[in-house]
Amino acid sequence: MMSQRITIQGEVIGLNEIRHRKEAIYCWTNAIQAAVVPQPLDLSAYLGSEVSVSGLLQGDLWLAWLEGVESEDTPIQVTGKVIGLNQIYSGGREITCYRHSMVEALHMPLNLMDYMDETITVGGILRGTMLYRASIVSVPERETGMDANKEAKSLNDLLRIRAANREQIEAVNGNLGTALGFKWTNGQRTNHPCIMIFVPQKLNPALVPPSERAPDVLEGPDGMWCLTDVVTGGKKESLADIDPIPPLSQENQGIIDELRSGRIGLIGGIQLAVYEGGIQHPSNAFVGTAGIAVRHRETKKVGFLTNRHVADEPGRTIYHPRHLNAPLGFTKSVRTRVTDAAWYQGIIDESFSSVRCDCAFVQVSDALQSLVKPGLHVLGQTGSVLPIHPDTMDIIGQKVISIGRTRGVQRGTIVAYAYEFRDDFFSRYTDLLIIGEEGKVFSWKGDSGKVIVTDDAELRPVALLWGGWQERLRKGREQEMWSYAIDLGKVLDLLKLDVLV
Repeated sequence: MMSQRITIQGEVIGLNEIRHRKEAIYCWTNAIQAAVVPQPLDLSAYLGSEVSVSGLLQGDLWLAWLEGVESEDTPIQVTGKVIGLNQIYSGGREITCYRHSMVEALHMPLNLMDYMDETITVGGILRGTMLYRASIVSVPERETGMDANKEAKSLNDLLRIRAANREQIEAVNGNLGTALGFKWTNGQRTNHPCIMIFVPQKLNPALVPPSERAPDVLEGPDGMWCLTDVVTGGKKESLADIDPIPPLSQENQGIIDELRSGRIGLIGGIQLAVYEGGIQHPSNAFVGTAGIAVRHRETKKVGFLTNRHVADEPGRTIYHPRHLNAPLGFTKSVRTRVTDAAWYQGIIDESFSSVRCDCAFVQVSDALQSLVKPGLHVLGQTGSVLPIHPDTMDIIGQKVISIGRTRGVQRGTIVAYAYEFRDDFFSRYTDLLIIGEEGKVFSWKGDSGKVIVTDDAELRPVALLWGGWQERLRKGREQEMWSYAIDLGKVLDLLKLDVLV
């Protein structure tokens, strides 16, 4: 009579040996009929641990398979071919991978769709054919068949490639815009420059018509090429759908109280208040952030850099700290948009396209000019402006810090450049996309106008924040999961300003 497959538990006491009910049992992966060259089940990684193994018990355990490790703290790695949403085929059986633990009620499959039919390695806690707390450990480097010497090496290279493939990119299902950065694989940044294509949701490629799928590689002028990276983005349909913003730390709560108090002087980060259209009614009352103190290159007047949508129109009275408190000054000059050809030095020049620069100079009244202080509240004196060099990839990955009247001091990382999205009929650009530290909210309503500086001892100003992170400032199709900012050096030149020192 053929033996039945059983599962036994025991302590690992050797390479392929466990102690089960005081008896030592050797475990072999082949059948007893092939015992001329027995193949041990390698259990050396679990020496001293309790494991579950299954097989045919005929003295030793044959056709043995590791079913699980009894200690929740002992993860294993499994290598196999992806055959489903969260399934891999390894060692003759299907293993289903979950991000949650075995005892949690949540159902969170580990999405492996990006690697369908490829062999990958996953890690986690194995229980039978279920891998819990699963994560991707490694994936194969995909062969492109392209000349490595012609891979894009700079942001300008990526700008040219994107412009040459506009129709193909626009055809991608659910396209929410594109940006330039480095490709991410398995949660880690690679060294491959790429064009990031934002979509509302990643789908099984089989569900997407071939003409609407994102290509793995895009080729531009003179054989230059780059990889693509499909990234989940989106925005909430209404304010009611937006998740609650995480509470501020006690320290940050104290900082924003100071920024709104009117008692710390006139310095970067303080609250600005304005009545849109000059109509003094609560429905027209808006607040924003005074980014940083600046001086006009021609008039030598001192004031603050902020957003145009904060400062409203030239001549508008600006208050601090609140509406109808003593006026701080007035809006001197504003710019909302610049042509893409001018902003990107002719690298791109699309019809019905522009860069949203959203900047304004608020000139402080003559009586208060001497009270304006350089630098940023709490953070301190800033260094020289950090220029963005699009003939490199250097700005991507830059750690930054900022201060605003809503979220106080927040840290983040610049992850993408030249984000392009559709706003009604028009194509819009902004320079930088920023993610908050550890996925935290980098900005929120009222932080508009804050200046972003390098997160180091020099605190070099690099960008002016104007939106993103669910601010819902636009009606078009774009993703708002990250914060938007514009090149500070170009903004200063546009308004003929210098940072006050």
